[in-house]
Amino acid sequence: MMNKVLAFIVSIIVAIALTLVVGFVVASINGYAYNFSDAVPYGIILGLIIYFFGSLITANEHS
Repeated sequence: MMNKVLAFIVSIIVAIALTLVVGFVVASINGYAYNFSDAVPYGIILGLIIYFFGSLITANEHS
């Protein structure tokens, strides 16, 4: 159970960081104004997708 909680937290943090970095780089290249607070909800959604996809792949594995 603790592994699932840790996996959930890590997937959310990594996805938010990835969304912030990629969004900032793309905005810098294209010359757009970038707001970090607008990117966080997309990062959370991406983190949930990553977590559930990982859970689906490893559903048959037992520790």
